[in-house]
Amino acid sequence: MSSHSSLSPMMRQYYELKEQVGDALLFFRMGDFYELFDEDATLVAPLLSIVLTAREKGDRTKVPFCGVPHHSYKHYMMKLLRLGYKVALAEQFTATDSSSRPSSSSSLMSRRVVRIHTPGCTDDAESLLRRGPLYLAAAYECPESHRWILALCEYSTGELRLGTTPHIEALKEQLALAEPRELLLRRFQMPLFESFAAHHLRSELPLLLSALPEEALKNASFSSQWQHLLLHSQNISPEEKTLLSALEAYLLSLHAPTHHILTVRGLTEPGTMKLSNVVVRDLELLRSLSQGSEKGSLWYVIHHCLTAMGSRQLRHRLLHPWARHEDIELSHQIIELLLAAKGQLMLELRTALKGAVDLERLAGRTLHGASLTPPQASLIRECLSKAESIHHILASSGTTEGSSGTARFLQHISQTCFKAQSLRAHLDEVLDEEVGTLGQDAVIRAGYHSAYDKACRQTQKAQEHLRCYEEQLRQRYNIPSLKVRQHKTYGLLLEITKSHTHKVGEEFQLKQTMVNALRYTTDELQQRAQDLSQAEEVTQELEQQIYRQRVLDYLARHQKTLTDIAQALGQCDVSCCLAYLAYTRSYVRPVLNEGERILIRGGLHPVVADALPAHQYVASSIEMNSDQRQMLITGPNMGGKSTVMRQVALTALLSQMGSYVPCEHAELPLFDALFTRIGASDDLAGGRSTFMVEMSEAAHILRRSTSSSLVILDELGRGTSTEDGVALACSVLHEFAENIHSWVLFATHYHELAALSSTLSSVRLWQTEVLAQKGTMVFTYRLKEGVCSHSFGLATAERAGIPHSVLQRARNHLATHAPPRAASSPHSTTLPATATAPEQALEMWQELKKLDTTALSPLAALHLVLQWQEKAQQETSSASVARHSKVPQTHSASEQSSL
Repeated sequence: MSSHSSLSPMMRQYYELKEQVGDALLFFRMGDFYELFDEDATLVAPLLSIVLTAREKGDRTKVPFCGVPHHSYKHYMMKLLRLGYKVALAEQFTATDSSSRPSSSSSLMSRRVVRIHTPGCTDDAESLLRRGPLYLAAAYECPESHRWILALCEYSTGELRLGTTPHIEALKEQLALAEPRELLLRRFQMPLFESFAAHHLRSELPLLLSALPEEALKNASFSSQWQHLLLHSQNISPEEKTLLSALEAYLLSLHAPTHHILTVRGLTEPGTMKLSNVVVRDLELLRSLSQGSEKGSLWYVIHHCLTAMGSRQLRHRLLHPWARHEDIELSHQIIELLLAAKGQLMLELRTALKGAVDLERLAGRTLHGASLTPPQASLIRECLSKAESIHHILASSGTTEGSSGTARFLQHISQTCFKAQSLRAHLDEVLDEEVGTLGQDAVIRAGYHSAYDKACRQTQKAQEHLRCYEEQLRQRYNIPSLKVRQHKTYGLLLEITKSHTHKVGEEFQLKQTMVNALRYTTDELQQRAQDLSQAEEVTQELEQQIYRQRVLDYLARHQKTLTDIAQALGQCDVSCCLAYLAYTRSYVRPVLNEGERILIRGGLHPVVADALPAHQYVASSIEMNSDQRQMLITGPNMGGKSTVMRQVALTALLSQMGSYVPCEHAELPLFDALFTRIGASDDLAGGRSTFMVEMSEAAHILRRSTSSSLVILDELGRGTSTEDGVALACSVLHEFAENIHSWVLFATHYHELAALSSTLSSVRLWQTEVLAQKGTMVFTYRLKEGVCSHSFGLATAERAGIPHSVLQRARNHLATHAPPRAASSPHSTTLPATATAPEQALEMWQELKKLDTTALSPLAALHLVLQWQEKAQQETSSASVARHSKVPQTHSASEQSSL
């Protein structure tokens, strides 16, 4: 609004603050409520399920408004943040001290915006995700090189990551992996990311697009704190500094202090494996494909951390597994040590860690001054006590002695946790055992500060005098129901029920009439109330001063130590988590080799095995060596091909994140990257069909994979015609076998690919076993060498509930129109191939269906199989002669062979 002259003073103040916060919803403090007006109220009321009403705004018109109680506003704010809205808090202050604490008075007074919370920038404990980071992302395209700079800021912990991506697709891949809640962009570039925000991130936590401050992009400037940060950060380009300037300007516009952000790190850690968002999706690392929730994901199975710090570190390690032998081996050695003596050390450490609060995020709040409440300071004290316990457990275990890698790792954790002792002792000295709220409950320990103790005694004395006066009035006037009550305007009043009001004396002065009672004051009551108020004011001022100087300032000076302790607790928690996983699931330590072979005996898919009873899951074994790096897997639908391939990939991933693995024995090379192409999906918003998405992902794999990469390809080429699909699948497999030499697991229903094994020595044929019993399929889910000659698609359709008439029509069509099948590989160990003559094949199938295998002797069964085999050989020979007789003589030998 350009003019507010016709509005009431309060509404004029509201609209002025609303102009300052832009697109944020303004929570306007009025006494015990935060009120919202006009468009904000109309939007918010149905979202929060609160009553929408109206009030006069001063120009003889009414404005919509609604409100939420100030003591429970965080619940409502958290809901709005999760829906993707910004929330600005406007507090009211006393006229004499507008720079200090908010006032609870409801009269018109000075108000100002103290904080703007956004989905990607909040340090409110109730709004934060416990198990993962809450990133604010900022992206900036370099005008000259067209490279994209990306910054990721986890405001609550002070984590800041910065790096460069070559193009917009690589940027989106990084964003999909980080899953930020808010993305800062230049306004004209926002349309480029609208479809990404709508389709590529979690729908339950939408991505908010916000504008980068243009002025900061044009004239890069930094606060003194971030100038210090950049001074100690190497290799930051001018373009990256430009983005950091805009990011800091945005944070400051939210009234969000930045002095707890102390370091800048790269987007990825050195020596880690490269994972794309496609791999995270296909392998269901964080969420299941079917439900979109944690349940059914690898994260759900392996997450046994007891602290928020450990949860975030475990998640980071899952998405950034190691690619160096020494890092992986050290983690395996630590797990082995923790599991010794039936896991006694691991269980003791987990007991000590249980219940530890999020010290990393609370440490960041120590630099925000008054944002750290006394109960939170008490929680820090409790966590420090747990850190001391970790130190004592490790020191007494003897595991920190020596110069081995495990000893040095545990020494670091023990020594860091030892620093908690002096911090905890200081907080014990200052804070009361049971800490409450400033000005209301006990905060400072009795005996710590003589002046404060004296003030407390004066307050208690004034309270006792007031109670005595109240009892005297009851006795003097024989009014048992007389009580002293607090009133916002009049202070302390004497409340008397109407049935006793005739007993009051002349000293009583009526102040308030209620339905069932009247409220009075007296001169003596006013004097005693004044004495109490003065005593309480002195006590509260001393309490706040001591808390600010001896707790807040002290913790702020030791913020770096608190962060180090939090990191050490997280590292200890992750190691204990992985040890507990191995302890409870009987995982084994994998053996790392120099690219010699992949050997997994009795392997399990960690998620499937966790969901099924032990006796229902069939373990499988896989072996590949340096001479045979590509495995071609055939088998029926629902036979377990995809499960086996995912199982191998997850086993490799668990190994390289430093975990034990779910199998009887494992020998694995060190992979530099993991690639997957699994499932079928389209990208309607991007205008890409299922086949286009499939080919794009395959192209990405072909460009980036190396001889040290692990590649999982499931039914490549099925999105187009059979002829094109077979040709593409054959060519891709040939490329890996002859040129790239990656470790490849390739599942297919194109049985024609089996012929490649005769020309590509590095391709090995495997199949998922299926048995035919009484006209039905029995899946064994076992892997064995050979190639499956049949996909059993009709049988699978029957199990899925396709009507019998439809199935019969499909069988008739297959019997009369199906093309001849390629001859099975000599390695094939499946059931005999279907005969080429349709009538004979149908006859043999009907004969097989009528067989009673329970009454069939072994000799009779062998005789029957020999008869079928003889028929099949005769039919194959006749079909071959017929085909050759139709080949024109002008074709070359190679053309005849292909035909």
